[in-house]
Amino acid sequence: MNEKDDELRGEALLGLAVRKDSGVTTYIIKELERRNVGSLALEATKEVGNPKVLPALLHLRLRTLKWKKKNSTAELDPCWMKDLSEAIAAYDPP
Repeated sequence: MNEKDDELRGEALLGLAVRKDSGVTTYIIKELERRNVGSLALEATKEVGNPKVLPALLHLRLRTLKWKKKNSTAELDPCWMKDLSEAIAAYDPP
């Protein structure tokens, strides 16, 4: 979980989440607090199924929207935004 490469770290998180590793939730939350959060980390939040990650997902969305407001000419990756929305939706009651 100390891997410097975002992609490799995301793959590790996803693999642990799929295997329902008991300690992965803490690492996922830490990953969601990073500056650059990849889609694999977002996918891991859906796999782990632990509602403890929802506040971190909501905070990530808020940070992203604030960043976009400050950087109005910058574009957000629509695929990443979709992944974030789906990760949040996975915790919404039906």
